[in-house]
Amino acid sequence: LSEVSHELGTPLAKIKLLIAMIKPNKEFNDPLIKKLNSIDMHVDYLDSIIKNVLISDKLAMPYTNLEIATVSVNDLIGQALELSKNKNTQYNEKNSFMVKCDTVKMSIVIRNLLDNARKYAPSQKPVEVKAQLDGNIIKISVRDFGPGISEELIQNITKPYVRGKNLKQPGFGLGLSICKKVMSSHGGTLAIKNMKDQGACFTIAWDCNNLKEE
Repeated sequence: LSEVSHELGTPLAKIKLLIAMIKPNKEFNDPLIKKLNSIDMHVDYLDSIIKNVLISDKLAMPYTNLEIATVSVNDLIGQALELSKNKNTQYNEKNSFMVKCDTVKMSIVIRNLLDNARKYAPSQKPVEVKAQLDGNIIKISVRDFGPGISEELIQNITKPYVRGKNLKQPGFGLGLSICKKVMSSHGGTLAIKNMKDQGACFTIAWDCNNLKEE
């Protein structure tokens, strides 16, 4: 994994350097600069994903390098929606509130849940994303309308390299393992349950009061 990380990280670093070299010295609203900034953001997320995969291999080691910041829940979920391949989603942005978390890692958690819904629970109904503040606890749920998950799989699905039935989809079975580790590092939880009518719901929850900004 260290060798793979190096092989992937080196070209990403070169891409960031090239972006910095070709970026015009103009105002931020220039269309080309906006596109370059967007590419730069995606490179940062790819770099974070590589680091997360490396950390996930150390099964007994929690994340220790959190960069806690304050962000609106709309911006947090918006980042995840932008990065996710799942475009069949529904999110109500009316009730926004501020949260504390490592925004990169937490948005990766939400993105992983969205991508999993696309891979393993395809449906014409959009995946529902909801956020709520229950006292000091932040809860974000991702509910799909797929076939649901067997109870046996629910018990094991957050373990590394465990995957659902749709093995034709690319992946290594690390997505939910990474989600669980990120939530544990935030002192939070990842809950998975089948819905009575259809589909499954993945809910992440954490207490902002337990987190301090660097």
